[in-house]
Amino acid sequence: MQILEKTRSSCLTPTLILIAFFLASALQVEACEIRVAVPSIINEADPIKAINWWNKRVVTLQTDTLVRFDSKGVISPWLAKRWIFAPDKIVLDIELRKGVMFSDGSILSAEDVVRSLTRWKNESNSVDHGRLDVIKSIKVINPNYVRINLTEPFLPLISYLATPRSGIAKLVGSNILGTGPWRIEKISEDSLFFKANNRYFQGPPNCEKLRLIRIKNEDVPATIQKGQVDIAEYVSSSFGIEDLRRNVGDQAGVFEFPTYDVTTLLFTNKKKNSLTLAERKWLFEKIFQTPELKYNSFVHLACSFLPFGISVTGSNLCGVRLGKDIVSTKPNGFLKMYGPEDERIEVLKKVANHLKSLNLRVDVIPISLKGLYQRHGAGEVTIHTETLTMQVPDPFGLLSMYKSNVKENFSGYSKPAFDKALRAAKSEADLDRRDILYSKAIRVLANDYMIVPLVNETRFAMARKDIEGFETQSIGPFYSSYHRLRKIERGSDGK
Repeated sequence: MQILEKTRSSCLTPTLILIAFFLASALQVEACEIRVAVPSIINEADPIKAINWWNKRVVTLQTDTLVRFDSKGVISPWLAKRWIFAPDKIVLDIELRKGVMFSDGSILSAEDVVRSLTRWKNESNSVDHGRLDVIKSIKVINPNYVRINLTEPFLPLISYLATPRSGIAKLVGSNILGTGPWRIEKISEDSLFFKANNRYFQGPPNCEKLRLIRIKNEDVPATIQKGQVDIAEYVSSSFGIEDLRRNVGDQAGVFEFPTYDVTTLLFTNKKKNSLTLAERKWLFEKIFQTPELKYNSFVHLACSFLPFGISVTGSNLCGVRLGKDIVSTKPNGFLKMYGPEDERIEVLKKVANHLKSLNLRVDVIPISLKGLYQRHGAGEVTIHTETLTMQVPDPFGLLSMYKSNVKENFSGYSKPAFDKALRAAKSEADLDRRDILYSKAIRVLANDYMIVPLVNETRFAMARKDIEGFETQSIGPFYSSYHRLRKIERGSDGK
């Protein structure tokens, strides 16, 4: 396969142009600090260990991916300038952008990219480990080109190269360096402090400093109103938009946007405490589209277990008759339902109360993500609630959790018909045909009642009016854009 044609340059080399740009623009960094309210302080700079939403956000402050999703979910160049799959779909060539620097001033090389992606692929503790088992090798072709060889076609790979866990990182001793717009400066009990990376290839951040401050959800509006923080993202709908606007007054704007995820009940299969198919069907019928799950007007009953933003024909389960030949059976015994220690536990409690009204014995057990994984490992989990988030605008990531014999498959589910449909979908280049194949896989999973869609929840963001450049993303909060923000000095009259 031929490497992509190189772009010619005249006069100055791209590296010299970038260096000149950095030297000129570094003088424009303002001595201001952007303060962001966050629910927890996570000091994890390693991309491959980024699991929850805020962990991914911290990672994207410091590292960049080869490609990115634009505001419409389309793959766009980032550290990579161009890429192309071979006709056989098992070779992916990537041309790197020239002159990009790590935060220590060293130039990003093809060798750095290969080392980082190989670690992402091989790290057994990586959440994506099982999804990347089709990668045969990652090699340097020349200083500006990387080649990924696959054992079989895997077209969603380019989408995974846009996710925060694939961020390009360089290990220097115990430190992790990235090419991102910020670099960690110090850590306190309630804050992470960052300094601007003046070498950032997109230009240095507008403000010199960034601080993430841990704020309880119920205290966020007051801290915004008082000016203790400038921005709050992904705020729970437990307030309601009018309450938020009333609390912050004329000091901040309030933005409403979809949550990009769906809260679900997930069942295990063929484990010592697992329910039978007939029992899962009974629970599905009693829980799915139950009005009792709504706790305010910003919580919506979900018809699909695919996150908001992913559209697949046949994924809407409302009004669809599933499992026609299965006679449902009420579970006989005591049900333990596990859930994370956040607002999702409230949804789970509503599920439990509804089932108790049907004379079912149910206990809700709050648990950390780490604790849940440990219980799954011991085979103790029957049911847990989880938020299925749009990792990529392609359902492969979610559905791959149910592939037979992969690490991410905590459920123990295994179905040849499902595996076959999913394998065919990830090999299909035509998006319409891929949609049909994904639909087949979804219907197999739905007919086995492995997932009960519960609710979608609208979220809110707030930004003080002296912050310029803030916007929510229409496909999900994948990347931080704090480096584009600017603080505007206002007079005593607010103008």
